Amino acid sequence: MQTLWDAAANGQIERLRQLIDEKADLEAKDDQGSTALMWAARNGKLDCAQLLVDAKANPDAKKNDGRSALMWASAFGETPCAQLLVDAKAHLDAKDEHGCTALLLASSFGRTECAQLLVDAKADPDVKDNHNRTALIWATHQGKLDCAQLLVDAKANPDVKDNHGHTALILSLFLGNIECAQLLVKAKADPDAKTNENSTALMWAAHQGKLDCAQLLVDAKANPDVKDEHSSTALMWAARSGKANCAQLVLETKANVWTKDDDGNTALMLAVYNGNTDLVQSLVDARADVLSTNRQGRNALMLAAEGGHSACVRLLLTLEADLYCSRNGDVIHSV
Repeated sequence: MQTLWDAAANGQIERLRQLIDEKADLEAKDDQGSTALMWAARNGKLDCAQLLVDAKANPDAKKNDGRSALMWASAFGETPCAQLLVDAKAHLDAKDEHGCTALLLASSFGRTECAQLLVDAKADPDVKDNHNRTALIWATHQGKLDCAQLLVDAKANPDVKDNHGHTALILSLFLGNIECAQLLVKAKADPDAKTNENSTALMWAAHQGKLDCAQLLVDAKANPDVKDEHSSTALMWAARSGKANCAQLVLETKANVWTKDDDGNTALMLAVYNGNTDLVQSLVDARADVLSTNRQGRNALMLAAEGGHSACVRLLLTLEADLYCSRNGDVIHSV
């Protein structure tokens, strides 16, 4: 026998009307907790949804995972059904078991029309899910530029952090989504926001060699001398990963080349350790200290020699690096 759910899901309006006239339970749920109204909204069966709303079906009923008809309509981009439910006074900011609202779901899936409808209806653009992610964080994380734009226009806070300390800007740059990043920078997102590990967007861009992302942050006046939990700066992140192009860009901001991390290493030492001659030259040109030693007593020349990086050794020798630094009582006289 055909159920109320089947009729609503398949858009069988006459059969649905018959069942309603026979006093079928409008709040009856299937084994997943879905009501007929949820099925109609999810499948975009507007006539059936309208009939159920007119019959006083509860627009805020939730299935087993906590999702309502409005959440389903928003997630699947069924804007007319979403509009019907908004007009029926469905709770705009109700959350499912993951803390997601209709706006979070619409933004995550790039359902721009639904997201706009919800924003216009005054859904909270800064509500957070169970991981403290907002609709704007989800939109940028998923690369949904149009949704991100409408959320920015709705004055969503661009500096909200998720459980890992990631902002929408950090996530967009980590994923290399330059268009979303540009939007967020224009919206005055903090370019120096830190994750839980005190890393910044500039550090990640430098580490990954994403020059366009790093340039965007430099133009936004990101501080190149911010330190992470190990006292490393963006310049040191670039040097450690051998990204000479990003390191050069950061150097042009007058970044401090003398800064040391918790192990006493400078950007020059990290560049030498990786045998990156071009980067070593750039750092030397920026007046990096070639004689500075780390906590193990090694300077740049010693690290180059230990790593077998002959080109770096020759470069440092021409700069009159200290050839007589001790290493375990030995003296380096030549390489």
